Amino acid sequence: MALEVLAKLLYATLLSFVRGKGDIVLPFATTSIAATLLKDGRTVHSVFKLPVPLLDTTVLSMRPTCPGAYKLRQEVLIIIDEITMLAKDDLRCIDSLLRDLMNNDKPFGGKVIIIGGDFRQTLPIVPRGTRADVIESCIKSSPLWSKFTQLSLTGNIRCAGQTEHNICLLNIGSRNLPEISGLPCDSIEIPQQMVVEENLIEAIYSENLNDMEVQQLAKHVILSPTNKNTLEMNRSIIAKLQGCSFAKKIVSFTSPIR
Repeated sequence: MALEVLAKLLYATLLSFVRGKGDIVLPFATTSIAATLLKDGRTVHSVFKLPVPLLDTTVLSMRPTCPGAYKLRQEVLIIIDEITMLAKDDLRCIDSLLRDLMNNDKPFGGKVIIIGGDFRQTLPIVPRGTRADVIESCIKSSPLWSKFTQLSLTGNIRCAGQTEHNICLLNIGSRNLPEISGLPCDSIEIPQQMVVEENLIEAIYSENLNDMEVQQLAKHVILSPTNKNTLEMNRSIIAKLQGCSFAKKIVSFTSPIR
């Protein structure tokens, strides 16, 4: 969590500094949501034309005269956020393409690349792959990984003062957890203070939602891993509010909404 806050601040500062000098910097991310958080950000796949699925034999090609190739040659800095979701073959293809466009055999064609991400949060998706397959697909398994200078954060700003919670998150991310008798080795015991045994909605929002001010409601949130559970909880919450109805609107876009 702290990584996200500091990384976004660092990216914004770099973008402002480089662009303030009149130079070109291209901010990318591996997901469209992360890309919208960067000024003029775009997804890696849309800019480098990465195919899905991408194989270990895939080679990217881009016409040297196309606008995309011109921008890539002119920029002085490339930023890629959420890099941990990128597979090593994606990184290999980007490296090969930049070498061709720049006519330079140095890594990434001699371009300055800044990447950011948290390997404890997200990794490449390998359909029906084992844990070993995911690790093998990770950019840490790429020969290019050694070309980067690694900088790590040492403090969790968002959870400052919550020592026990911080230790729990780090142990989960590092798989440094005690085995639970009778359960698979990757089972995780949820700390008792994080378990809600009563009605979840009432525990978070109180029994009577109508007594809460809008400002109070805005400070409470329930996170869910699936859209199905989210919609079910939204319907339950709306049903408790007097004079309210439930409406759902889904919007798809490829560029940031201003």
